[in-house]
Amino acid sequence: MFSNIFKKIEARAVLANIFLALVVQTLVQVILIWIISPKLQEYSQGKMLDLRFLYTEHDMIQYFTELGTSGRNLYFFAELIDLIYPLAYTATFILLLVFLGKYAFPSTQVTKVAIIAPLLLLFSDYMENIIVIILLLIFPDENYLYKIAGFVTLGKFLLLFLNFIIVSVFGLMALKKEML
Repeated sequence: MFSNIFKKIEARAVLANIFLALVVQTLVQVILIWIISPKLQEYSQGKMLDLRFLYTEHDMIQYFTELGTSGRNLYFFAELIDLIYPLAYTATFILLLVFLGKYAFPSTQVTKVAIIAPLLLLFSDYMENIIVIILLLIFPDENYLYKIAGFVTLGKFLLLFLNFIIVSVFGLMALKKEML
């Protein structure tokens, strides 16, 4: 089954689709970072939780409090939009890995293992979004999710960094093989 899915991805791993995924990713990023984030800063000077490397339970409660009801409603809307962003960057990473993997590695096994990293990143970003959405909906009630939210975000950033490293290695290997 995974081989069939991989073959379908491989058939779509062309520059046009990579570019399309990057365009969608960039559009969502522009909406979140350049349009919604400045509006949120009208309510609180803190950055959106999704953009912080790590935060504590106290940081999160303070941020939600500073946002007030209107700010939290806007943040909730931002989180709904942010459900698109992980799909876009996951598609970008997977398509890039499969595209570069054709040149970098003679066997598809390395690429099949490597595409697990973007899927883990997708999962961690969705976990972060779901936790933030739940906490926005129940605020100011206490919940154990406040205690783990910052660590889920930290995990997301570490996985993002890992994905950049993997794509860079694939790119360098593809360049090296093409040059020889």
